Amino acid sequence: MDPSNNGLTTMALIGDGYVGKTCILKCLQKSSYQQNSSPNVYNEMTLEKTDIFLLCFCVADTVSYENVTSKWVPDLQHYRSKPIILLGTKVDLRSSSSSTSISRHRGIRLQKRIGAKSYVECSSKSGQGISNIIDVASNVLLTSENRKTCTLQ
Repeated sequence: MDPSNNGLTTMALIGDGYVGKTCILKCLQKSSYQQNSSPNVYNEMTLEKTDIFLLCFCVADTVSYENVTSKWVPDLQHYRSKPIILLGTKVDLRSSSSSTSISRHRGIRLQKRIGAKSYVECSSKSGQGISNIIDVASNVLLTSENRKTCTLQ
């Protein structure tokens, strides 16, 4: 963790502009879904202070899934010492676009391929999996922190 954050953990949600990142953040803050929200843009300085990245794609959109490896993983190469959780968003849309949607199995395969620490699926609209995000991120950070400070003699 960055000492300048006064012991607070910083996480950044990264991904295409329409995958639901801002709605997820608002759900985590207020425990409610808000349909109309404006995007946030972060600069390199903000990313440098990030403790963990949540790399997001929409399970109902193959383009956002493909952009994980073609766009977002290369953008995060500079921060490879920071853990990544792959986050499949908008799972409530999976049934309505079943022929083109990304299965949980494909999400797990992608997680392993890119070296993410975990894979979580969620829906801001239904609330499904939202509480899991903080639990999984906490576990990943605790495991990562323990690895950094553990010394074997």
